[in-house]
Amino acid sequence: IFSGLIELTTGLINISNLNISLSYQIILTIFILDFSSLSILFQSFSILSNYKINKKRILSLKLAFSIFTLIILLFINCIISYFINSIFIMV
Repeated sequence: IFSGLIELTTGLINISNLNISLSYQIILTIFILDFSSLSILFQSFSILSNYKINKKRILSLKLAFSIFTLIILLFINCIISYFINSIFIMV
């Protein structure tokens, strides 16, 4: 996950090589895409350098929203797994 926070493509390739379930790979991929990597953020900051923007605030908000998204996706994944398991137990 850390490599994806630094550089998007490398992080996504590393996630695809992890030995975890596809649902967790998808969740981690969405987390990385939501954050969009420090590399992309710093490129955006350099383009917007003539404007007064609070870089710390943007970075902290991007990270907070990404973590919030991750938590929501993990929660949804647990609910879906629970219902799928309960269906198979009933059959």
